[in-house]
Amino acid sequence: MQIRSNGVEESDFNLSDVKVDSWRRRGTVDLDNDLLIVDLDFSNSSTDSASGNTVNSLWRIREGVDGFLRSDGTVIALVDKTFHLSGESYGDSYGIYTSNIFTELGIQLHPVNFREYGCQSVVENESLDGYLKIANTTSTYLKFEDHDFDEGTELVRRGEYGKPGGVAFRSIDGTGNGSLIILPRPHHIGARPQQWLKLLIESCLPYFPKHLQEEFTPEESTTKETQSSSSSGESQFSPSVYDRLTQLCERFPKVAEKLTNRYGDKEPLQMEDEHDVQDLFYALLKIDFDDIRAEEHSPSHAGSGSRVDFVLKEEDIGIEIKYAKEHTQEKRLKNQLAEDKEQYGQHPNCDELICFIYDPEHIISNPLGFEKDMTGRTHDLDTTVIISPK
Repeated sequence: MQIRSNGVEESDFNLSDVKVDSWRRRGTVDLDNDLLIVDLDFSNSSTDSASGNTVNSLWRIREGVDGFLRSDGTVIALVDKTFHLSGESYGDSYGIYTSNIFTELGIQLHPVNFREYGCQSVVENESLDGYLKIANTTSTYLKFEDHDFDEGTELVRRGEYGKPGGVAFRSIDGTGNGSLIILPRPHHIGARPQQWLKLLIESCLPYFPKHLQEEFTPEESTTKETQSSSSSGESQFSPSVYDRLTQLCERFPKVAEKLTNRYGDKEPLQMEDEHDVQDLFYALLKIDFDDIRAEEHSPSHAGSGSRVDFVLKEEDIGIEIKYAKEHTQEKRLKNQLAEDKEQYGQHPNCDELICFIYDPEHIISNPLGFEKDMTGRTHDLDTTVIISPK
């Protein structure tokens, strides 16, 4: 199927191997594909030509979304704060409030003094629960009493008794066509892109038109396990490389703990230092990956003793291992990670970096905050920091 977004390049797209080529805040949008993902987070008010292109795109969305939905198109809108965006194109000035993008459909986005509220799912949807671990707050709520759709299903609420923060609308104006799903936006749109985009699509899938649901469904089940999964209502999509690495990091402590309690009188295997963690992590990587380059020199640092821990050559992913010990200061860890990003960014086979910090003694006081601060894109490198256990 074809997908178009103001952040994701138009491309063949399926959930078995989600890849985000780029997520930009500026660009043009054509409402002539199956699925449109709209990023409504803008904070600039400049009047350069790039902003003018963005404003024009948003106006095209506002003016063309009705017809796009009536032709059975699907729109996913990601919202956090709302802004007034202005720009200039060919000497003309333009402006638009992002809160007004869907007002012609009877849907308004209301900011609340830029105060963040926690988000909770109000439907049974495991993928949505996972997505809200990444997009877990929002400053905007929705009003849709007079919307133009046959169905409006509340998906997300701000706080336990708060107002709607995410809604799925289906069948515009009695046509039986079109879906519009509005959800909170991740604060760091470049953070863990494969993970959040896959979870986003899976969260919205039940509200897609039937033909799009079929596009995302594998044509056949090749194993009994897949068929069983399908019949039980569980996701059929095979995990991506990114998902497997994330799961390995998060479950690593359980593996390490099991090795300290071995069968009979066998001597326990302890994770005493960073090299022990690297050895076990490397052994676990061998389950899924063949070409693992261990302890390689970073080209720009060759001869200086700087090394990278692991590189998955075929996947273009680097992996850095840290062990948070009692004497390790958080500031020191952050400085080390900043240096790691620079080193991996120079590696010819590293487009993404996974930094795994093993913290069995809970040395890092605010692991979620640490991950959030250190995850993102620097030196043309997408970096994800995962601390486990938390």
